[in-house]
Amino acid sequence: MTEWFAILTDGRRPARLTPAIAAEMVEVNLPQRLNLVSLTSSEYAAVFQAAASVGARGGAIYAMLLLAAARKCRAERIHTLNLRHFSAFAPDLREQLHQE
Repeated sequence: MTEWFAILTDGRRPARLTPAIAAEMVEVNLPQRLNLVSLTSSEYAAVFQAAASVGARGGAIYAMLLLAAARKCRAERIHTLNLRHFSAFAPDLREQLHQE
């Protein structure tokens, strides 16, 4: 849900929404359409270690966290705007990755 909020409010996109509108869209639309997956603190620590091992920096950690959640719930399909990052961080999930 955080990633969707970031995308909807990103200033680099031509159809940027205000934070208030984006928050309402995320809160109203996403919970019914998604299975929310939480990571434990030890799962977060494992992602941080994985990020360190591949030299991931900055916002790439969000991709790695999303991929960890996808692994945890055995996602059948993973949609992304950044196929390059996701493919680099999750070669084991390439079949499930789809660029939107």
